[in-house]
Amino acid sequence: MILVSPLPPWAILQRIAVPFALFSSVLTVLLLASTLVVLPRFTRVEVNDTSYSALELQQRRAELEAHLADLERKRDQLVLATNIPLYRTVKERKNAAAPPLAVWSLLKDLAKSVVTQNDAVHLSSLRYRPQEQQVEASGDVRFCGPRSMTVLAEFVELLTKNERVTGLSRPQFIREVDSAIGPHSPFTLSFTLK
Repeated sequence: MILVSPLPPWAILQRIAVPFALFSSVLTVLLLASTLVVLPRFTRVEVNDTSYSALELQQRRAELEAHLADLERKRDQLVLATNIPLYRTVKERKNAAAPPLAVWSLLKDLAKSVVTQNDAVHLSSLRYRPQEQQVEASGDVRFCGPRSMTVLAEFVELLTKNERVTGLSRPQFIREVDSAIGPHSPFTLSFTLK
């Protein structure tokens, strides 16, 4: 029987040093070759005829997202024009102007207070410019017989006394006779609303 004495640790290290160094150097060369030559060749992505690596793709994506966010911000400023002073001015003017139906009902209410007969003061047209608060109304006083000019004068007087009406241009007071509606007094008047 042969007895083998155990080797001391420094002897074991001396024996494996050459194979370990050889393995380490071959592994290092292979890893460097794969990192520099093989992996870049297989990990590149082509987008719009341009080849990108994984890192370049991440950078390109960040650039595109930043550009997109900038374009969306610009679009929102154009579409949502609430911060533009001109928009605020136009909106305030619009809100300050009386709606056309309110102007129409003001004239109809004044006409009803002049005479109880329905449609005695007939409004045929109403033009309203809200920016200038200008109103131009046309129509005639009918179904009152020979009193049509008197009813028209009362209607104009009520308009003059109304606190919302300024700069009233008085119509011509004439009486015409029509075969369908009888005597009537046509009028066209214009005024400004406060």
